[in-house]
Amino acid sequence: MKNEIEPPESLIKRPYQIFEYLPKEEFIPLKDDIRIRGVQNPVELDENGEILDGHNRLRAWIELKREGVEVPDYPTVVRTGMNELEKRLYVRSLNLNRRQLTPAQRRQCVADELKETPDLSDRQIES
Repeated sequence: MKNEIEPPESLIKRPYQIFEYLPKEEFIPLKDDIRIRGVQNPVELDENGEILDGHNRLRAWIELKREGVEVPDYPTVVRTGMNELEKRLYVRSLNLNRRQLTPAQRRQCVADELKETPDLSDRQIES
């Protein structure tokens, strides 16, 4: 599948993007790495083409393409068989394990998940 350059407005806020885009000081090194090596980790999509994981990678790829940089198509993985709650839980789990989360973002992620799954404990969610 050939990747298309999406219009910037399509990246403003997606249903499974639980955090804001990376700040400039973190985004620039990511974009520079993608310029050199391409997208190394697949952009994860659901069966409807919505991005589950990889919003910042895709944004960097799109910006590079718009700048005329020749970067290879980004890899994708399609995750199927999840309902809406399972998709949100999956996305939170991925993000909880990322090093760039601040303690406040980590707490908010756990709090959001507890609202949706009150039968789980904090420790079950963080693991």
